[in-house]
Amino acid sequence: MSAGPAPHSLTESDLELFDAMQDDPRGPWTEIGRRVGVSPSTVRRQWQRISSQRDAWIVTYLGKGAGVFLSIVEVECTAGAVPQVCAAVRLLPAVLNVYETNGDVDLLLETVTLDVRQLRSVLHAVAQAPGVIRVRSSTGSTVYREASRWRTGALPRTSSAGSEEAAAPNPAQLDRALTVLRELERDGRASPAHLAGVLGMSETHARRYVKALLRQKVLVQRVDMAPGVSEWPHSLALHMSAPAGELAATAAAISGMPGTRLCTATAGGRHNLYAVIWMHGVHEAVEVEARITGSLTVEVLHRSLILHAHKRMGHLIDEHGRDAGLVPWQPPGADGAAAVAEDPAPPSP
Repeated sequence: MSAGPAPHSLTESDLELFDAMQDDPRGPWTEIGRRVGVSPSTVRRQWQRISSQRDAWIVTYLGKGAGVFLSIVEVECTAGAVPQVCAAVRLLPAVLNVYETNGDVDLLLETVTLDVRQLRSVLHAVAQAPGVIRVRSSTGSTVYREASRWRTGALPRTSSAGSEEAAAPNPAQLDRALTVLRELERDGRASPAHLAGVLGMSETHARRYVKALLRQKVLVQRVDMAPGVSEWPHSLALHMSAPAGELAATAAAISGMPGTRLCTATAGGRHNLYAVIWMHGVHEAVEVEARITGSLTVEVLHRSLILHAHKRMGHLIDEHGRDAGLVPWQPPGADGAAAVAEDPAPPSP
């Protein structure tokens, strides 16, 4: 698979569009255009340009409303085996993120499963990949911040009424939600008419149903961008330990720091806190760690600079950081191999 040409730089107006769409990736172009101060047709063409260049794209994934387990998996490889291990594990559907790193481990994976049995299946599959010599994992117990809340700062945030708290759906409800997930993974702006046809319901019902799934965080959407086109081309992953009584306050403080994309309390292993932070330059790694440890009662147990993301939220990433195809999420152990769309369909208008 060719990496293709290097990504284009995003303009200030592109970053404004990113923030507007991050607030509501399925929002009407009239509202998105109003927020960035241009006509609906202009903002629609702007998004089509950015997404067709694969510099930014919409991702859809299972959220806390689905009762999922987010797990962080640390992988050590034999000398020279990192490329082949990456090639294998990034095709595992339940492995959403694959990061090649320096530091104490060679790879960091982030997985999403529905239960512990599925998590065990993923860990066994990773451990059996040729070239893997050690696998360690921890599971997110409370996610304090995830990347759908991240903004570039080009636009002020919109006021939010918050999301509904809902019990995890029962198997029949989840099966229908997974049908929607499969469609929105491929096209985050799939029309209500298309979804109605897939679900076998009226367009009005389909529109309300999808809105409810997003509002209740059964499904989550966000806009991702290629690191090379942004002002934050580098990422730092920190495994930390904080006193149990101060964990929530510590996590909240780290979540509020600029650049924080993910912050979750973890169960398993020596650390109980994990964060991924975007940076303008590698030199900021020391500054980020000093800011955290200087103001909070927390110890950094090990740190990893993310050298390259081979997969982000199910999307394969090329050597320039651009979207290069999709591995749809499916439960570990489900029949069928990973269905990889190397050339995703163009985004819906």
